[in-house]
Amino acid sequence: MRKYKIAFIGDAKIGKTRLIQTFLNGEQKRDYVPTLGVEVHELKIQLGSQTITTSCWDCAGSAKYEGLAEGYLIGADLVVIVTNTKNDNEKKWESRIQKISKCGMPRYMTVFNTIKSKIFFRNFN
Repeated sequence: MRKYKIAFIGDAKIGKTRLIQTFLNGEQKRDYVPTLGVEVHELKIQLGSQTITTSCWDCAGSAKYEGLAEGYLIGADLVVIVTNTKNDNEKKWESRIQKISKCGMPRYMTVFNTIKSKIFFRNFN
């Protein structure tokens, strides 16, 4: 069975880990603990009779780890740019995706994570 790699990128404190935790177990932790480098979580999605397995790569957004994030995107089937409506750094992250893609641009989407934890999806390329 094929495992799909999904990389979550975005600025520090934007809500990447919280978003992933919501998908994994339906809970949202209130305490902020910065991601160091990357954390990989397995998520199984049931679609009818088929189970899809993904590895969700939660990439640190801190400037201290920026150089590492590009390496984590290699081989990703989907890159999720997490941002919010007040801090639109989507173009910065898109340029990083383009920089590492030698065999074509990986699919990516932007998720706007708002203060009220509502999630809005935009542009799936």
